[in-house]
Amino acid sequence: MIKRDDFIFTLGYQGSTAIVDRVLKTQYSKNSFDELLENHLFKPALAYGIYEKSDAMCEKVRVVYNSKVSENIPTIAALKKAFGVDRVPEEIDKVSLI
Repeated sequence: MIKRDDFIFTLGYQGSTAIVDRVLKTQYSKNSFDELLENHLFKPALAYGIYEKSDAMCEKVRVVYNSKVSENIPTIAALKKAFGVDRVPEEIDKVSLI
């Protein structure tokens, strides 16, 4: 299974390899969920909530995101779709940092 810090900073996937942003991971991997939100890192914060299987965290991301931008995302499902992250992929067995 992919580690949380790799998952939350994943840019995309190539087969069974997660492509991870090395700079963001290095700079923010020690941040808590709330610190990610404070730094407006909404996709990593959402991924953190998904990894932790916490609807409360995902809802907090949605609320904070909606307060910072002009669009209104009505549901967690819509937020996941907007950021392109909805589950922790079990098929990932490698990580590539770029």
